[in-house]
Amino acid sequence: MKAAIFAGNGRFEIREVPLPEIPEGWARVKVGAAGICGSDLHIIRGEHPVLPDAVGHILGHENAGVVTEIAGDGRWGGGGAAIAEGDRVGIEPLTTCGECVYCRTGYYYLCESLKHVGIAYPGGFAEYTVAPVNKLYRLPEGLAFTLASLLDPLAVAVHAVNVADVGVSDRVLVYGDGPVALCIIGVLNVMGVRDISIVGHHDRNLRKATSMGAVCAVNSRRDSSRDGVSNDVSGYGEADAGSHDNGGGARPCGNVRGAKRFDVVFQCVGGGAQVMRDLIPRVERLGRVVLLGIATDLQLVPAFEVMAREIRIIGSNSYGYFRQRPEFEIALEMLDAHKLLFSHVITHEISLDEIEKGFEMLTEKDKSGAIKVVVVPR
Repeated sequence: MKAAIFAGNGRFEIREVPLPEIPEGWARVKVGAAGICGSDLHIIRGEHPVLPDAVGHILGHENAGVVTEIAGDGRWGGGGAAIAEGDRVGIEPLTTCGECVYCRTGYYYLCESLKHVGIAYPGGFAEYTVAPVNKLYRLPEGLAFTLASLLDPLAVAVHAVNVADVGVSDRVLVYGDGPVALCIIGVLNVMGVRDISIVGHHDRNLRKATSMGAVCAVNSRRDSSRDGVSNDVSGYGEADAGSHDNGGGARPCGNVRGAKRFDVVFQCVGGGAQVMRDLIPRVERLGRVVLLGIATDLQLVPAFEVMAREIRIIGSNSYGYFRQRPEFEIALEMLDAHKLLFSHVITHEISLDEIEKGFEMLTEKDKSGAIKVVVVPR
């Protein structure tokens, strides 16, 4: 099969390699689409804590495709549906031991034996990939592979909103304007949350956010305040936000319920030590800050403000179960029911031969306008 092998220094080599082996209970899947994740950028830069040296690996964990072979008798996929050769599937990339206390209680993403397709196992930047059968989710008719490759980041967003325990009346700030941040806005929209603000660096992404449900979008590179969340939260208002479908209508950012503080903040950028120091003053009493971005720097947190206003700082890592349902399955149902809403996140499709170009587009987002780039092997 043809595969993109990471060769170091941001380079990939397109080679013919043997088909990946499939252990008992696993399946081989012909890749229909594979998204490039922000964590893939960290990996090729040598900045990822799990895979500091990815040379020789086949990356890609946001995958969808067609089952071509199943090893053994295990035929039950994610959500309990039977899986057969020829089925169109979305692939959950997390593999675990299935036996520890975390696996048994729905928190399998915390398993000490956690491994990922696209890191520990050959990923989707190839003609074929592999996965356990119980991590395959049958795709509904009409859900294209390209859009289905968004399932992993959408499940991450679903989990983040769940751990934050967001209510429909909460004032929410999404800090960052990448794919996961936009997916969070889409999830909040579907839930009926109306007071959503976003801070980011990229005008195109921010306009996409208003199309997905944000009533206020701030470009922090142009905002006069250090953190981009000024006292009036000024930014795109009714005149230049574009339309969205959350029913509330775009309002001038200086009048988002008059809010200078937010009940929930999603921190999606990682960033340096200053980010948390800037965000905490914007959090309401009893508010929540949810950390999703990969940050390796020491974070400075104004401890007195956190204590005095009883602010909760919550980590959000991948996804698992919510109320006895797989969050990946919840994401699949949401994606299928709101295809147009979430299609805003995907901006580019490329062939496997163009994979270096795809990474370059994401590295130079200001120039390319890329948000989510999807590899479609041809």
